[in-house]
Amino acid sequence: MDVKLFIDRCTALGDKLRKAEALCCTFLIGVIVIIITLQVLSRNFFSYSVQGLDAIVRMMTFYIAMFGAILATHFQRHISIDTFSRFASAKYRYFLECIIDIWCLIIAFSLFYFSLELVQSSFEFGDIYTGEISLWILQLIIPYMFFNHFMIHLLNLINTLARKK
Repeated sequence: MDVKLFIDRCTALGDKLRKAEALCCTFLIGVIVIIITLQVLSRNFFSYSVQGLDAIVRMMTFYIAMFGAILATHFQRHISIDTFSRFASAKYRYFLECIIDIWCLIIAFSLFYFSLELVQSSFEFGDIYTGEISLWILQLIIPYMFFNHFMIHLLNLINTLARKK
């Protein structure tokens, strides 16, 4: 398969994933606002609080943080310390981009692997988050996000290497 065609298909898939993740993030923010509003109203006016909603809001906040991190990576708006690349010539900047992407690939894959082990251990021990919700189900987003980071940096590395030709 042609490298350019492969890159174009991966980029198109990445764009679709980015849109779906942005939609999920927006949906979660809306749900959190509704849940918190209903929780505050029920506490203040009816002296009643639904058990477990605060824990669910905490988990949804974690999900928003994960989606925000992946969206920042998609748009390359994440925090980066790139002092060297700002002052480096084009030749060295290319080399630095490759090194950074390879380093990010190693870190993202390691985190993906260990997050899979976390989910597996939560499954094996039968951890419960709140009520009847199994913790491993809620943790599935963690390996997904690290795998997504891995794929984004792999595509960035392929783009950087293809650009050099």
